[in-house]
Amino acid sequence: MRAKSYNKKVVLFNLGKRKTYYLYAVVFNLVIGICVFGYFILKEGGLFTLYADFNNQQIPFNILANDAVKSGEIFWNWNIDLGSNFIGAFSFYNLGSPFFWVTLLFPPRMFPYLIGTIYILKYTVAGLTSFMYIQLFIKDKRYAVLASALYAFSGFQAANLLFYHFHDAVAFFPLMLWGVEKLVSEKKRAVFALTVFINALLSYFFFVGEVIFVIVYFLVRFFTEKEGRWKKTFLCMGEGILGTIMASVLLLPSVFFVLSNPRIEEHISGIDAIVFDPLKYLVILRALFFPGENMSHSSCVFLSDFSSCAAYLPMVGIILVIAFILTKPRTWLSKLLIISFITSMIPILGSVFYLFNAVTYHRWYYMPIILMALASAKVLENRKEYKVLAGVIVSLIFWTILTVIVYFYGRLTGNELVFRPVVFGIISLISLAGILLTYFITIKIKNNVFYRYSLYVSIALFCILTTGLNVVLYRKASSISSEDWHEKNIESTSAINTFDEQYRFDNDNNLVTMTVPLSGIGSWNSTVSSGIFEFYEALGLERTIVNPEAWEGTTELLAGKYSIEKEQKEEGVLLQTIETKTGKQYVYENPNTLPIGYTYDTYMTKSNFMELSPELRSLAMIKTLIIPDDKEVQVKQVLREYDEDIDGAISSENKNEDIQQHLSEVGEEFERSTKGFSMMINADSDKYAFFSVPVDQGWSATVNGETSEILNINGLMAVEIHEGNNEIIFTYEVPLLKVGGILSLCGFFVWGVYFVKKRKPA
Repeated sequence: MRAKSYNKKVVLFNLGKRKTYYLYAVVFNLVIGICVFGYFILKEGGLFTLYADFNNQQIPFNILANDAVKSGEIFWNWNIDLGSNFIGAFSFYNLGSPFFWVTLLFPPRMFPYLIGTIYILKYTVAGLTSFMYIQLFIKDKRYAVLASALYAFSGFQAANLLFYHFHDAVAFFPLMLWGVEKLVSEKKRAVFALTVFINALLSYFFFVGEVIFVIVYFLVRFFTEKEGRWKKTFLCMGEGILGTIMASVLLLPSVFFVLSNPRIEEHISGIDAIVFDPLKYLVILRALFFPGENMSHSSCVFLSDFSSCAAYLPMVGIILVIAFILTKPRTWLSKLLIISFITSMIPILGSVFYLFNAVTYHRWYYMPIILMALASAKVLENRKEYKVLAGVIVSLIFWTILTVIVYFYGRLTGNELVFRPVVFGIISLISLAGILLTYFITIKIKNNVFYRYSLYVSIALFCILTTGLNVVLYRKASSISSEDWHEKNIESTSAINTFDEQYRFDNDNNLVTMTVPLSGIGSWNSTVSSGIFEFYEALGLERTIVNPEAWEGTTELLAGKYSIEKEQKEEGVLLQTIETKTGKQYVYENPNTLPIGYTYDTYMTKSNFMELSPELRSLAMIKTLIIPDDKEVQVKQVLREYDEDIDGAISSENKNEDIQQHLSEVGEEFERSTKGFSMMINADSDKYAFFSVPVDQGWSATVNGETSEILNINGLMAVEIHEGNNEIIFTYEVPLLKVGGILSLCGFFVWGVYFVKKRKPA
């Protein structure tokens, strides 16, 4: 198809008629969304919960972000693990999302009552934006409406219900393809730049993959046309860069932040870059022919698989895609679909969308899914022109092969592949029913009116069935009702008091530290300050998504003075008793805990520290200041090198004595805010003050008004202080936020001038 071919078709519909179909797309997807989520929302009195990541990350993240934005805690946030750059930590999840902005209209702790409705809104928007793109190529817009539901309620969406923020990218990505078409095919300037801005602001993680996909799309779709190819290329590049600059206010500081995360340093390599585990190919094929299912409790092949490998289109599966490719293999659409399939089969090609990350994700599948939906719409619109029967036969063959292999593989090898026979039977039957129903409707029904009505009803029912099934499966996996979950994790924590802000709670539960909110010593979040990763690495532990179970002394070192207990205990000081519907909770204090800021008299170099057994390293950090080797000459002018004979052994037995020595000289008048913290320390000599706050390039420090160098102490911080009173002030500025803001303002100014000049087709 040539770039301008669909324009002739579009003019057959007057503007009023086209607007009507936009409304149809909204209503069709909205009704399906209400049918899927409305039942569960009503059943639980307005609440909506699922399982694991959804309950323990997505909900508390949005509660904290809502509270932070309204309270102004948007630079350094003390309730994200040990403290982290708020923009860097949450721009991946929600800060750039219009859906998050909607929730700001409501109190933070109302979010569990909003999330189900927001899900309906996300699916509706995904339906609308996909319709905007698909209808460009479809004469009869009714089939574009159908295809919009195939995209919005695909298996990818159903499987990823656990990851609430993924649906934001799915909802707005079609706009980028629509913008490319508007720019190149209709010569409508400035639109593509705006769609790039929206997606770049939404999520840097997904945006990288989207840029790569759009480049491939452009090359296959337009670059093969010799006429004006370079002009089109530079136009797209120019608007793409402009849109990216417009999003710099979030994008620039977020990218800078994530580049310091050690997880991005791991890249795919060796044989893993070329081929998957043989069983993984079964999963990839299942993704095309079977409905997406619960990733945490998969029914077959792998017991759990969080790679987001799902691409099923409700009812029609991949039947119509096969029919389209077999009938028109040389079209740009067929080429893109084939390229996407090949990419899904070779690990290193799929990893391109995530900059060759060591973990092979399939979280880019939503991008080719919209092309699958487009191909399906084209076949449905002109079913007699395409080899639909061939698509049905191929799908039946693969359905049979997959089912037989999965069922009988275990008997032949002794390695069972079916873990939940009932669930596997259900999704297998849904897939088979879709194949047979697609065959019957597209081939056997001759009356066009009945044909269309049959498609609308059947596809809507399959959307409801496949998405609703996953909601049920995830909720079943959680084994707790929404009401009980809310009472246990939201209502019962609201009465917990905050105490001395120079101490934290010995807690890494997001549902406590982010929803109350309280400062804890950990979190379930992978987008935290790089200093936190460095700290645990120094202890010989791996910090991934959650904080590892650390060695003795870590809690005291990190100021974890308070704890929340379900039962009374003999140790510690009882500070608060909280009555809840599910029982009592008790807040205790451990007096023998170090505050955030205190002093050291001795030091040990990092190289000597790393020679210690890992289980002694937290105790060593309590005993003496661990300094970078290249700072020894500087530090030894102030501190004495640790000597076991003089200072005592690093051991559990000496832990309390070491803590008591530090407690004699700690920070006083401690104050903290989103822009930093301050305290007074009265020192009996020149020495170094240590702070259990993650190091970050945004920090600067002054002591008695003079700039002081910040030492990196295993990912935490220390500064030199002097004998007598020391006013210590740490100031935090989000790196590149101001630069990003200026770039965004400049970008919008350029875009505005460009839009005014080019508002008419060139």
